[in-house]
Amino acid sequence: LRRETRPHHDRAEAQLAVLVSPGLTRGAYRRVLERMWGFHRPLEPALEPAWRALGLDPAPRARLPRLRADLEALGVRVAAIPLAPRVPAADG
Repeated sequence: LRRETRPHHDRAEAQLAVLVSPGLTRGAYRRVLERMWGFHRPLEPALEPAWRALGLDPAPRARLPRLRADLEALGVRVAAIPLAPRVPAADG
């Protein structure tokens, strides 16, 4: 699994590397947050039942509230951000 998913991890890490770059711009930060929102928006609600079934509190695991706050502070309407087309099943 690790070998098969390595290219996906490498691509994701490269996209997030901009966050620690000294040349980070407001626009680059916004684009990264928009991609993260598009992924986490459909994923977190799908994971919440699994977290609860494991006895885990979803609140500290949720990234959406902080992503929303930053995006809205940057003037982005989160409703306009495209969502990931496919969310993996959380019943694995």
